[in-house]
Amino acid sequence: MLQLMQSNNRPVSSETGFFNRRWRAFVFYLEKHSLERKLESVLRAAAGHESNSMPAGAHEYQLLRTEADSLCATFADRWNLDIESLKARIPGLSKLEALSTPKAALNYAKLACGAMVSIPVVSFLLGTVAGLIRLGFHLVGGH
Repeated sequence: MLQLMQSNNRPVSSETGFFNRRWRAFVFYLEKHSLERKLESVLRAAAGHESNSMPAGAHEYQLLRTEADSLCATFADRWNLDIESLKARIPGLSKLEALSTPKAALNYAKLACGAMVSIPVVSFLLGTVAGLIRLGFHLVGGH
């Protein structure tokens, strides 16, 4: 029973732990730069679409945002990072998010109701002002 409690593996030296940490840091560095290059190409494509006057909310922006979100999620899962913290450290992603969200459409029903109420009110007020001016002209000495 004593043999079941013993490990067949040799104990790990402190040098091996040091090399594992170094190797992990090196791999993290390489993957981080790979992520940065991929995100740079996505953000460059978004900037190109924006320079061609593509409207916000266009399908191309949404595809680019989906790709950027996927890249960030994969990296965050691989390295056990908070995805929101990762996105906050990359300033171009907030601009891409703003470009991928369509602008709110104008509420035409509300605009039409406002016009139907305001046009008669403004006409009445203009007529009242014109009548008071005419009355003042007659009181001052006009014919």
